[in-house]
Amino acid sequence: MSIRSGALTIPPGPLVRPQTSLWRDAVGRLARHRGAQVGLFVVGGLLLLALFAEGLGVADPNTTFLTETLRPPLAGGHLMGTDDLGRDVFTRVMHGARTSLRVGVVAVGIAVASGSLIGFTAGYFGRWWDSFAMRVMDIVLSFPTILLAIAIVALRGPGIFNTMLAIGVVAIPAYARITRASALTLRGQEFVTAARSVGAPEVRILLRHVVPNSLSPLIVQATLGIATAILNAAALGFLGLGAQPPDVEWGAMLVDSVRYLFQGSWWALMFPGFAIMLTVIGFNLIGDGLRDALDVRIKD
Repeated sequence: MSIRSGALTIPPGPLVRPQTSLWRDAVGRLARHRGAQVGLFVVGGLLLLALFAEGLGVADPNTTFLTETLRPPLAGGHLMGTDDLGRDVFTRVMHGARTSLRVGVVAVGIAVASGSLIGFTAGYFGRWWDSFAMRVMDIVLSFPTILLAIAIVALRGPGIFNTMLAIGVVAIPAYARITRASALTLRGQEFVTAARSVGAPEVRILLRHVVPNSLSPLIVQATLGIATAILNAAALGFLGLGAQPPDVEWGAMLVDSVRYLFQGSWWALMFPGFAIMLTVIGFNLIGDGLRDALDVRIKD
């Protein structure tokens, strides 16, 4: 039944829009973001290829067909052709996706965990620890990222684990600075002061109030950081410092096939390079979508 007041008719039903959480709203905006949709489709497709690599191609990516070396795409049942040893390029690209995605996620995980610990404690507690930690971060930032990663891998030796460690270490300053800036902003807010006034321990305030309210920029940076980590891993693999045989990695595939490019065998180089490009674009699109979705100033 409608309520009539003069010429104004108020329809029945609730007059107040139901409250929703920040994260639920963010998920809804992310689902409607065109760029994020494309990025999720690309990254999801690569993830499926990585998970089901054994069933979609040759079981072993290092299986050689010596009578079918440098076969072009679609020849002899090889969707993306074969390389100089007769290995199926499509199979190796799928297994390379598994390696590259693992490197990106683990390296960013190392950087986020270490950088957040440094940044939150330095920004919230301040004093000598803030000055010391930030000066160390400035020293790390003074070196070119890829050169520092090369130095770390050269000291520890090539390999997939050392690659993930090196890429994670050189990315720590970015996350430390982001979390420190968030902690500096939030430690003076009213809700932090209120929690402190009722006797809440400082560590509890940091974990329960400061950290949860700083997750938005951290998540966006981490998503974009995965793309950068994959690029750095490909660069180290191209230099021979990344994954070592029998592990398959896109950067190593590039260096193995680059010398055959001018002999007309372009496919062994193009397909892993195209996979790197797609992965980086996909994560960048997701990161852009997350940035817009988590920005409370943007209204639908």
